[in-house]
This record gives sequence, structure tokens and C-alpha cells, in this order.
Amino acid sequence: MVCDFFEMESWETCYIGANCPSKTIIKTIMDKDANVLCLSVTMNHNLPQTKSVIQEISKSFPKTKVMVGGLCFLLNPDLAQDIGAHGWARDAQEGVDMATAWCRESLHE
Repeated sequence: MVCDFFEMESWETCYIGANCPSKTIIKTIMDKDANVLCLSVTMNHNLPQTKSVIQEISKSFPKTKVMVGGLCFLLNPDLAQDIGAHGWARDAQEGVDMATAWCRESLHE
């Protein structure tokens, strides 16, 4: 659904699905030259892997912003910063708004 919200705002999107291996995420970022990666985490036991993916992305693709969302962050918003995400969104529209602001900022850098 988040992908649909981005598409409605004319973003070029690529939905890679749930439970993707890190290497698939990294390859997609490289192939698509992604500005923003959105990750959703529902269960706490997936947070260590999410943190690892974010760390890898930050090293390999420093211009790619990582946004997180999902139940884990609704219950504990501080987790987003703890795992290295650039931000978190409560819902799809907030995510689109945040990503749009990031892209506007990068144009002025």
C-alpha cells in the first residue's frame, strides 16, 4: 500500500516484497539508483536484521535515505533512530511527505 501512495504522487517505485535478503535490497538500490528506501517492520525479532541492512546501505549508498515504518515503530518511535534510519512514518502519506521533503533538501545541497 505504501508503494501505491508513492506512485499516486508520481514517484518511480519498485516493490521488492517481504522477507527479502539483504543482497536483493542492495542490488535493487544499485540497479534503480534509489533515493529512498522504505522498510516496514512488524515484529521485533526482525529489528537486528533491519539494523544490519541499514548500516550496509549507509556505507554503500550514503545518498540513499532509509525510512522505516510498521508496528514496531508505532509502538516505539525511538527505535528508528536506534537502528540508524533517517526517519520513520506513521502511515503511507506521512512517508510520501517525508521522502518528498528529503528530495527537495537534496536539490539544495
